[in-house]
Amino acid sequence: MDGGHSFSNDPTAWVQGNSPDSPIADPSASGAYPLIGTANGVACTCYHSRDQEKSLAGVMSYISDAAINVDLEKASWQPAGLAPLSKQWRAAIKTTFLSNSDGLNLELEPVGKGSVCSQSGIFGG
Repeated sequence: MDGGHSFSNDPTAWVQGNSPDSPIADPSASGAYPLIGTANGVACTCYHSRDQEKSLAGVMSYISDAAINVDLEKASWQPAGLAPLSKQWRAAIKTTFLSNSDGLNLELEPVGKGSVCSQSGIFGG
């Protein structure tokens, strides 16, 4: 995701492309090797209970905020030559799935709460 590309408004940007000019495929750090690996998650928006929703939200917060994932001094991945998620990706996780500040209504909620999960006929995962 480059600085001018909006993650939230373009679902095709939710998975980083493998184009040679993609920011993730062409690392700029000294000694970096352009070998990439990505992971995808499949999750529901609406959850049966608040505890289920909080568990997944906790995982997403850990990925985007925990020092071991973002602080170069504390990172467990750095000795292996790996890089953390960029600030833009971490912000996109928060604004899309944790706060809905991007307005896509993809935030995690228990059934009966929020704009999506409170509609009739919604069952939680």
